[in-house]
Formats: sequence, C-alpha cells, structure tokens
Amino acid sequence: MRIAIISEGYFPEISGVTVSLHNRLKYFSQWGHQVRVYVPDYAQISDVYPNYRDYLGEVMPGVTVVPFPSQKFYVDYTLDPKAFSARIVEADIEAFGPDVIHLECAERLFMGFLGRVGASLAKRKKIVSSAIYQTNYLDYIEDFKKQIAWIRTPGIVSVLRRVFAWVYNSYDGSNTNDATLPGSLGFQKYCRG
Repeated sequence: MRIAIISEGYFPEISGVTVSLHNRLKYFSQWGHQVRVYVPDYAQISDVYPNYRDYLGEVMPGVTVVPFPSQKFYVDYTLDPKAFSARIVEADIEAFGPDVIHLECAERLFMGFLGRVGASLAKRKKIVSSAIYQTNYLDYIEDFKKQIAWIRTPGIVSVLRRVFAWVYNSYDGSNTNDATLPGSLGFQKYCRG
C-alpha cells in the first residue's frame, strides 16, 4: 500500500504526535508499505535541532520523510506549515500516487496551511483520507492566551470547536483515543483507536 502522511511534526522534535507516528512508521516499514511523510522543515530552528537532517529522506525501508515550507509557531521548539503552501505538498502527494492520505492533527495543519490539506485532492482522485485527533488544543486554550492574542477573543473556543469539526468531517474518517471527544467536538465520521 502507498500511504501519504502529513504531520504537524516528526523527529527530532519529541512529542506524543512524533513518537506515535514514528512507531506506526516502523510497522508500515516492516509490513512492506511505501510511505511518504510530509513534516515541517526544521532547518530554520536548527539551533534547537542540529541533527534534523538525520530524519529526512529514507528514514527506514519504504519510508521517506519530506519537509514542507514552514514558519515559526508560538513556541521556539516547533513549526507550523507556511500559509497557502498546501499546493506544494499536494503536488508531491499526487506525483507519489497514494492509496491513502492521512493527517496527524489536521486542525493544527489547517491553522498553518489555512486550508484542509489533502481533502479535495483525496476526493478528486478517489483516494481514502483519514485524520487523527491527538492533541485536544481546546483544553490548552488557557495556556496559549498569553502568547496568542486572538485566542483571548470572547467566544473563540466555540468558533474553534466548529472549525475543528468542519476540518475533521472533511476526511473519510477520523480517529481519536478519547471516546468522549468526537461527540463533544461534532465529528461525524470517526473511530476510536
């Protein structure tokens, strides 16, 4: 199977997203799948991750990691996609010809790309698409209010909840490890994993 994965991060950044993604990639490699993983370009924060190049290209048999245009996030150790750069990623995905397009943390990717990356391409090419909701950012709103001014806007949590549902409902299926989240967020197509 040919699998395209777009992720908010990968090694050398360490987080729940990057570790769980890496573990799945090991299985995909062992099972003989061809996987192309699109991740932030850590070159601009190479002072934080001097060995970032070790995690680009073929990182294990059948698994190739490709950086996408990135910009600084609100903290110094992670990056977001550059706005409106989804076309670059989607052109590479189309050339790869996957059977599945999968997103890690589609809501954060949406906020960076300013678009539902992969969703229209998947529909147009009749490719299965999926997304995993790993980090419930809505639970962390208070932590970000000092750093991100627009999060202090009254009613923003309600707006973000609707946006997140709209984003995740754009894919054929969504996955989360918390059984209470899909209903509370308005996900229509999900499975608990």
